[in-house]
Amino acid sequence: MAQWGLILTDLASEDGEIREAAMRKILELPAAESDPPQEAREQLQSIVLSKEHSEPEQEQAAMCLGHLCCESPLGEFAASENPRVRSHAAAGYGYCPTTSAISATIELLTDSVNTVRNMAERALIRQMSLVRECGVERLLELLDHPAPLTHSPAARLLGLTQDERALQPLLDKANNGEKWLTRMWATKALGDLGKDEAFETLKTRLESDEKNRVRAAAATALGELRHPQSREVLEEAQSDEDGGVQTAVEEALDALSQSADAETVDPFADNG
Repeated sequence: MAQWGLILTDLASEDGEIREAAMRKILELPAAESDPPQEAREQLQSIVLSKEHSEPEQEQAAMCLGHLCCESPLGEFAASENPRVRSHAAAGYGYCPTTSAISATIELLTDSVNTVRNMAERALIRQMSLVRECGVERLLELLDHPAPLTHSPAARLLGLTQDERALQPLLDKANNGEKWLTRMWATKALGDLGKDEAFETLKTRLESDEKNRVRAAAATALGELRHPQSREVLEEAQSDEDGGVQTAVEEALDALSQSADAETVDPFADNG
């Protein structure tokens, strides 16, 4: 409690640097052993909601609340009419290692404001092991959410889970997504997912999608997939009329070459 006494004093300081140092101390505490007093929670909540504090400081205070597993104020922030406060809720959830926090963060992917969705996505990436455990089913549902802009973060996160359940839904979105953004991020996610069954879809997207950014995403994904036929397909795509696609193809070919070189290095070779 002596440590908390000093932290509480510093949180109440009029000096922003002292307050931020106090919050760094909180983030360094073992969360399971911190047992924060109610006053600390109230001070952190006040910082998040006060117009007198900068956005970075507000975000840091929300992160502290998450680290201390104070989910009640984070839930209030997530329900705020102010998108900045909702964004801080997402930042806080990124430091709260509970299944309920993962569920709440996934729901913020449906927010109408881009900055909130982006922060929620970053928070979920930070807790990918928990997302794999308890978030895949809901992310799959979000691939069909009425708001198309929700499809993109859902697809990106599903790719990073490398969960088999995501394969067919991502193939469907890459092949049949009405919005090019949906097709692009589903295509990119298939590269992250790393399943050879995606090869034909990626090949088709690269060869025939009407949108250049989808074709570029397919090139990148083929480089990441490292399918036995990836190089052949990428070399044929070097003649694509779009400069951005050409660049993506060249970068994917370089990535394939580097991975091939790395695999041929003998770690036990005699260096002389």
